[in-house]
Amino acid sequence: GLASIPARERKKLVVYRYLLDRVLPDPGEVVHERDLNLRLALWHPDVATIRRGMVDAGIVTRAAGAYRRGSD
Repeated sequence: GLASIPARERKKLVVYRYLLDRVLPDPGEVVHERDLNLRLALWHPDVATIRRGMVDAGIVTRAAGAYRRGSD
C-alpha cells in the first residue's frame, strides 16, 4: 500500500494519478462512494482524504454520490 500521503501538491498529484489507474481503470465506469472507499482502502486507510484530493485535483468527478474518472 501507500505509506503516507505526500504533503507537496505535485507529489500528491502523482500519487492520485497512480491510484486512479488502479481504482478506476475504466474511463466509463461509475462507482458509488462505498465501493470507491473499499478500493482505496486497499492502498491507504485515509480514504476520505484521498477521495477528496482526487476530486479537488479534477481527476475524478463526483455527482450524487457516484464517482467516475475526470477528463485528465
